[in-house]
Amino acid sequence: MPTAFNTKRFRSSMWVIFAFGVLAHILSAQSPPKENAGDGAKPSLLLIRPLPERLDGRMQRLGKRLTTPGRELISVAGTLTQGSSTAEITVVWQLPGVFVVSENGGTGRTISFAGGGLKNSKGQIGKSEQQMLDALVLDWPESLFTAVDQGMALRFLGNGFKPAPGSATDGSAPDLDLYQIGPPTAAAEKLGSLYQNYRLMGFDSKTGMLAVVRHTNENGDVMAEMRFSNWKTTDGENFPGDVSYQEDGRETLHFTLRSFAVGPMQQAAGGQQ
Repeated sequence: MPTAFNTKRFRSSMWVIFAFGVLAHILSAQSPPKENAGDGAKPSLLLIRPLPERLDGRMQRLGKRLTTPGRELISVAGTLTQGSSTAEITVVWQLPGVFVVSENGGTGRTISFAGGGLKNSKGQIGKSEQQMLDALVLDWPESLFTAVDQGMALRFLGNGFKPAPGSATDGSAPDLDLYQIGPPTAAAEKLGSLYQNYRLMGFDSKTGMLAVVRHTNENGDVMAEMRFSNWKTTDGENFPGDVSYQEDGRETLHFTLRSFAVGPMQQAAGGQQ
């Protein structure tokens, strides 16, 4: 049984069922993985290797879903406010690099990725869709850790950075332990190909949880900022309760978590994983 928060409401959602259906269709279209010639065992879909530069402990803080078989499938549901539009959102990941974002309300978009580029049921990927993907998938620790595991460069910058004196968050934001990842990878089948710029990850120095992700260019100029807060914990799995997308000090998108679940990976057609 999957680990769940607000389970009854989550499982009853038709949009969760729809997102799982889209995911199953994507997986059935993929070629099944080749078996290892030496022992006949199928490679795990995930099980991230130990990460460098002290990141392994950060990954363990999330729970077991990035390292333990049977927890590769992640489902998240909540409310997205973007400009004047509000919609219910369901995100289904099959780690490490397959996901579906489904919107109930708003434009009714379904955006998916299984390697080889993004697909949007309503057309092209514009700025609105990119912000939504950043806030709901790419800036989440699951995706950032996966991108590092798949080869994106990582640089540890240091511990205990304080907010700039006189800034809007001075006195209210936590001290941060900072890491930089980037540039994006060129391999289209990897999650890292979806990142359009560098990322600066800031972890709360006290709790170890991800607090902020800044989008920067090569010179370190901040272009956007994602803030994670109000973390929820159920059965050892931690998820952010609120995600805020900021540009020029102004919030342009907000996601409020309603429910989440963790469980085993979906089976592709023919019973292949």
